[in-house]
Amino acid sequence: MTKLPPKKRYFTIGEVCTLANIKHTQLRYWEKKTKLISPNRISNNRRTYSRQDVSRVLLLARLIEGEGKSIKDSLAIIESTPDSASHLLSVISEINTILSE
Repeated sequence: MTKLPPKKRYFTIGEVCTLANIKHTQLRYWEKKTKLISPNRISNNRRTYSRQDVSRVLLLARLIEGEGKSIKDSLAIIESTPDSASHLLSVISEINTILSE
């Protein structure tokens, strides 16, 4: 499981793609198709992703890239447990951070 940096609140598109091991174009495609990921835009129109956004990207990457699910199937899985899947991934990430300190 990928660990998020412990005190970092916002991530660039490059950092998110590196953590999830995906391409920028793939992440932007998922943003459009899923509506689960909603990065904020800073003054120079660059995307910034919250920890929750990153957790959702990691979950999507695991389902799509790791388990071979389609986007449609992945969304069905995530939507069947809307908050618990993302929340669980966030909690696991936080526990890993605490244990590594």
